[in-house]
Amino acid sequence: MLPTVARILALPELTAGLPEVLAGESGLSNEVRWVHIAEPADIARLLNGGEFLLTTGIGLPDGARQIVEWVESLAGARASALVIELGRKFQGALPVPLVAAADRLALPLIVLHEEVRFVKVTEAAHTLIINSQLTEQRRRVEIDQVFTELTLEGASTSQVIGQASRILRQPVVLENLQHKILAYETAGEPVESLLDDWVRRSRRASGSGRRLLVKGDESWLVTMVGARGEMWARLIAVADDTDPTDLAWAVLERAATALALNRLIERDREGLERQSHRSLLADILNRTYASQEEIESRARSLGVPLADRSLVGCVVKLRDVPEDRDTLRQEARRRDHLDRAATACRDAKIPSLVGILSSGKIGILAGLSERRGLETALVRLADAIHTALVGRTGKREVVIGVGSAVTTVNDVRRSFQEAEQVAEAVGEVEDLKAFYRLPDIRIRGLLQLLQNDGRVHAFVERELAPLFEHDQRHSSDLIRVLGAYLDTGRNVSVAAHRLGMSRPALYSRLELIQQVLGADLSVESCLSLHVALLGTGLIAHVMPSQELASRRHARESGPGNHRER
Repeated sequence: MLPTVARILALPELTAGLPEVLAGESGLSNEVRWVHIAEPADIARLLNGGEFLLTTGIGLPDGARQIVEWVESLAGARASALVIELGRKFQGALPVPLVAAADRLALPLIVLHEEVRFVKVTEAAHTLIINSQLTEQRRRVEIDQVFTELTLEGASTSQVIGQASRILRQPVVLENLQHKILAYETAGEPVESLLDDWVRRSRRASGSGRRLLVKGDESWLVTMVGARGEMWARLIAVADDTDPTDLAWAVLERAATALALNRLIERDREGLERQSHRSLLADILNRTYASQEEIESRARSLGVPLADRSLVGCVVKLRDVPEDRDTLRQEARRRDHLDRAATACRDAKIPSLVGILSSGKIGILAGLSERRGLETALVRLADAIHTALVGRTGKREVVIGVGSAVTTVNDVRRSFQEAEQVAEAVGEVEDLKAFYRLPDIRIRGLLQLLQNDGRVHAFVERELAPLFEHDQRHSSDLIRVLGAYLDTGRNVSVAAHRLGMSRPALYSRLELIQQVLGADLSVESCLSLHVALLGTGLIAHVMPSQELASRRHARESGPGNHRER
């Protein structure tokens, strides 16, 4: 930190001249970069700013206007102060225009009533300036070392902020870009007064740029936190009314850098860990490994013991996630879901390999030591996953399929196959269970197992093609009406309520459905139709009516021209 004008005036070499401040007293806090003897009248063009000027005034013009212009040129060159020794040019007092101009421009004007040796003054002042700069440089190095060590040690956010607060002796707050507080250190100030009405106060302290000084009812030093062009937070020092020093800014910015680096390191570490999990999971499912011992060793190195454990494959499928044309955004969302699922496994204290499967769903291989309490452990894991991936509505947003527990790595693929079949088979259930197994999905599970069987395709087409064709031609919704009727156990009142229509209207639609199908809605017929409807949700996720119609047309116009029913 450079010495101020007031500090230079306190040097014994200057106090010997009986200095008196005549104007610009508010500028006594100006920093002094250098002390310069300034006798030429055109000295302003040689200045770089921050100079403390010493002169006897012998080179100054005599006219009042010229003197005022001279003072204005010094202020324009950002001189920090002007000291004039009486006795050579001016006897007893300085010209009034000179004093008035200095006061108007807030340029500290000091008169020396006794003669001093300017050389001695410059020597003493420059020693003070250089020592101050060396002290500040050493302090900067110390600060760099402190925050570098915190970064290398993987210090937490609160540790970094606490260190910054201790150095500055001021409260320090980390907030996100929505002005929500992420962490803080009070520096002895009451928490209530520091955080009271924070969002409103923070919004007032807005501005552009990486560094922002806000003055008003309170002074804030604000610096942005981020890296690689992505700013994600603001680091704020709540300061006093004095102007912040360069050292204070250095502390705040170095702390912000440490926070940004820690976040990048954590991101990269998580990214590498996820890649390792995905690679190992893929090798297990594809059986591209030399021995079970090799897999167990690799998993153990990742902190996931698989030996002598009950191994359970789990598949997590998000419900109602729209496809995003922005592939980068979609990939970022997928990574976020994966990270949350991995965190859920850690929170549930269940060692697990977590990765994205080839189908795009999240795969979890859980190594459970609780052989007797297997169900309890799975519920704990499933609840943690639902909590981590909960939607805004507070409802469960994911389906978790769970395969059979196996004891060897060689059988893990079978467990995952079951889990994925279950996750795919679970339909639109209003109240999702924590997780599902094959017995939970019953006929859906059977259809899922047979989803690529051409005979199932033919069955679905034979049962429902007339309704699909009718809906397409008449823009009707007979398929939806039939589905609601069958899903509610053929309860007309409940189905009408779900469809938002009256009972007479529903009866009319059901009559039309029977006419289109050419069959009544008997128990056996409804059973067959219900199975076919379940099939439409599992075969190509509802076969397009256009495809069914084109197949039907091709069949009817072909040899024999007979109609299957």
